[in-house]
Amino acid sequence: MIIENERILMFEKSMNLGGSSQIVIQMCEALRCRAQKVIVCSMGGINKKKLEEIAVKHYDIRDISDKKNFFWNYQKLKEIIRNEKITVIHTHHRMAAMYAQILRIHFKCKVFCSIHGEFYDKKWFTKIAYRNCKLIACGNAVKNNLINEFGIDGKNIFVLQNAIERDQKYEVIDEIEQLRSQSNETFFAGYLGRLSAEKGVDVFIKSLKEVLKKNKQIYYVIVGEGYQREELTQLAYDLGVDSHIIFLGYRKDPQNVIQQLDVVVLSSYTEGLPLTPIEAFAHGKPVVATSVGGTSEIVVNGYNGILVEAGNIQMIENAIIKISKNRKLYNKLATNAINTYDCKFSYSIFEGSFIKIYEMLYD
Repeated sequence: MIIENERILMFEKSMNLGGSSQIVIQMCEALRCRAQKVIVCSMGGINKKKLEEIAVKHYDIRDISDKKNFFWNYQKLKEIIRNEKITVIHTHHRMAAMYAQILRIHFKCKVFCSIHGEFYDKKWFTKIAYRNCKLIACGNAVKNNLINEFGIDGKNIFVLQNAIERDQKYEVIDEIEQLRSQSNETFFAGYLGRLSAEKGVDVFIKSLKEVLKKNKQIYYVIVGEGYQREELTQLAYDLGVDSHIIFLGYRKDPQNVIQQLDVVVLSSYTEGLPLTPIEAFAHGKPVVATSVGGTSEIVVNGYNGILVEAGNIQMIENAIIKISKNRKLYNKLATNAINTYDCKFSYSIFEGSFIKIYEMLYD
């Protein structure tokens, strides 16, 4: 495929917080100076502003997961494709892929589908949505999930591992700095992401009760918003650990926060290829993570972090204590973390791999 001849529509559910919307932005950055045109459609969100900053046009549509919006969205998408003379529809959501399947009946568009996580439901829907499409999986675990759960031909699946651009901006976060200034032994373990059940943030919080019995200089930092916010705040209070947890809420500067942590924790029950450990590695921070989805493609146990079982409070507790007590181990993990980022997950590597995949598709 000759990218210079293409007019590309990136089709996402929303541009709210989350790894998939960040990947959309990165893909737009890689394509906007190569393709004839790149535009995005979604129900909007906070990351629309980033599209404006890179001069990528955004069209608002309604929530594609709500069936009531189908007819309105379909007419709007037809209008966008016709007016913008779109030649490639690149989807980032299963429902978006289903829309694309129907749209290709009326328009001779190539269809690419990025898959940002594993699925175990809606088997027939998924098979139809991704039928006769070129698929881009965010990791080998996601590729294997598509093959094993849905019987999709592996020849149609390309693997493009997620990446991030290192952000060196640094602004002191008062809540962290005040505690760190009180003692050189203060140690911060942080979670960044949605506050929702599948992320296992309650498991992370529960581990702190035992951690504090061994080291009262450890504090947890929780960054993000979600429907579990009040529940998790109450949990911290009920466990008597609320004085050692800082809830920062939503932050626009996750990498700035990460620079002020000592270790980053992922307590998820499910993941695709998460961006948070990559962000942590970009700043030389070791990661304690559950061995789910594609996480183990990033975090190598004992090399740049420690892998634990999902839902295992004691393993998280033990990992945090081990890293906080052993400076030699910490330095080894931190050095290997930044090397992992530089060799595998930098934006320049992502950009080069992404463009190669685009050039190979429909060749």
